Amino acid sequence: MILIINSVNQTASENTSQYNSDLISQQNLVSIVELLEYDFSRIGYCENTDSILSPENMITYADSNKIIFWTDIAVSSSNFRGNGTKEELIYELGPDVNETPNPFDKLLYRYLKGDKKDASNLGITEFKITYFDNLNNKLSHPINTKLISYMQIDLKVEDCYGYDTDNNEKLHSEKFPTVFWKQIRLATKNMSR
Repeated sequence: MILIINSVNQTASENTSQYNSDLISQQNLVSIVELLEYDFSRIGYCENTDSILSPENMITYADSNKIIFWTDIAVSSSNFRGNGTKEELIYELGPDVNETPNPFDKLLYRYLKGDKKDASNLGITEFKITYFDNLNNKLSHPINTKLISYMQIDLKVEDCYGYDTDNNEKLHSEKFPTVFWKQIRLATKNMSR
């Protein structure tokens, strides 16, 4: 009887740990997506309408895991309007994080050009941007930023710490719960060409 109770207790503990690991991955993904959607919807936006750029000048650099674009950052978390000053916002995927059990998680940097890089480790293992022109043709590298009309963003998040990571019999996907997000054909009203 004690063995049965112990077995049930161990199974319940494993299920709880796995559920928590899944939940952490999903919460991290939601946090990242909310910020990405907000920032990318403001490509080319400026509170001062005299400072708004033409669509072909809104993105200054683009590759598969880095983008630099002009925007007007919100004044605060409660005041979403910008201060009327254009700033170049940079998103880029950084190196692997060596301090976690997950061998594939990387830093995602979000910072203003000229400022210190601000990174977050939320378990990102893939951050990929694909660019398209106004005829829906995929743009090849190096990207001519003047031709960008739409973007596709692929994001993959895994739990940084995982569950039962020392168990060599488990697959990577069993140790580190994974969630995906794909924004297909992201186009902002400022970029319409």
